[in-house]
Amino acid sequence: MENKVQNITVVGAGQMGHQIAMLSALGGYTTNLVDVSQNALIQAEKKLKRHHEQMGGKRENSRR
Repeated sequence: MENKVQNITVVGAGQMGHQIAMLSALGGYTTNLVDVSQNALIQAEKKLKRHHEQMGGKRENSRR
């Protein structure tokens, strides 16, 4: 069975949401993270950048 999912949108940029978005992006999916709170998105962006730096900027487990 062919996997046809190419894009993932995660609703909610809180503790779980930003991590789910990070893992789907690392998995090679085009990923969108949305939240009603601009502050939550800003905080999630900071956390994601920090995770990326800690990983050495490497992209692992890419599907593509």
